[in-house]
Amino acid sequence: MRPSLWRSPALLLVAATSAVQVMYQDEVGDIDYHHELIGLPQIETTLFHRPRRDDKASLLYTLSDVGVVGAINPSNGGVVWRQSLTGNMTNGGGHLRAAEGENWIVTAYGHSVQAWNALSGRSAWWLDFTGHVKDLEVMELTENDRKDVLALFEEDNGATTLRRLNGQTGAVVWEISDAVNDVPIQVSTNIEKIFVVSLYGTLTSYGLRVSVLDIHTGKRVNEILLGTKGDVDSKDDIMFVGANSASPIVAWADKGRSKLYVNVLGTKKKHEFPLPADTTDVAIHAPHHLQSEPHFLVHSRTPTANKADVYHIDLKTSAVTKAYELPLLPGVGAFSTSSQGANVWFTRITDDEVILTSSESHAILITNRP
Repeated sequence: MRPSLWRSPALLLVAATSAVQVMYQDEVGDIDYHHELIGLPQIETTLFHRPRRDDKASLLYTLSDVGVVGAINPSNGGVVWRQSLTGNMTNGGGHLRAAEGENWIVTAYGHSVQAWNALSGRSAWWLDFTGHVKDLEVMELTENDRKDVLALFEEDNGATTLRRLNGQTGAVVWEISDAVNDVPIQVSTNIEKIFVVSLYGTLTSYGLRVSVLDIHTGKRVNEILLGTKGDVDSKDDIMFVGANSASPIVAWADKGRSKLYVNVLGTKKKHEFPLPADTTDVAIHAPHHLQSEPHFLVHSRTPTANKADVYHIDLKTSAVTKAYELPLLPGVGAFSTSSQGANVWFTRITDDEVILTSSESHAILITNRP
């Protein structure tokens, strides 16, 4: 079964933006807005989700640059509901995740974590903690039928704290703290383990640390150091940390943007792949569901063109191999990922057309020209 081309998250992000009412800057620097304003959607915090398990239609959810979380009807751009998390702050950031098959979504901003009824927008629970939330993920598989929430915090004293929260009530299932002054980046899970990715070392001379934790207790069962100090200058160099995948990865590039490094979380091997000459920007796209095939796309941009390479991960050996590439085309370009069951598709947006391909093959499934 092929997904509708227009259900691509990147494309519907544009639809969300078009539904936003005009923002006016008034004479004293405050922002006035129409009552339906959500704000400008952020790529990292915009997603589709079915608010009820049996619903066929999805709503588009976003946590905007003005700290407003809301649901949008993608068919007409109408605001279904919205909630403000920040008062009058307009500096972006925050986290938004959805639990597949559940009637709630979860957000985090600053030191707080919140869950909302996906259909009505009513608050299910709201928790305040010390420190600052660095990442948020939903555990799709647990030891019971419940789906829980993982919230990664950086404490004021430099420690790192990970909390597992009951997805239905918000109660703390367990929490662990590490006094080592690492820079926490992201938390990820597969079917069996939890991975906390952090930077260790000093400013402009970091290495990558992966802490492997037991899902049931949070106890550390392994620690893996990737590369050497100096491989990474800052957290901005970490391009991707997969989450809720059968085989999540962490990826980063060298300082000259000539090589891409990929590590399958939980292993020690660092895979190395060449990037196109004159690469200025790299982005990675992958599904975020445990049942999806472990495939990912690397989108590389040069000053005048862009291309993509698709890679497959072998679940038995953790080997990463290049499956195919999409050609170098002029312009900036954009990609997005769609999935259904095990199937994964990539949507490519060029200057004059939209192209849908399967992650299995470079064969074009759908082409749409305006």
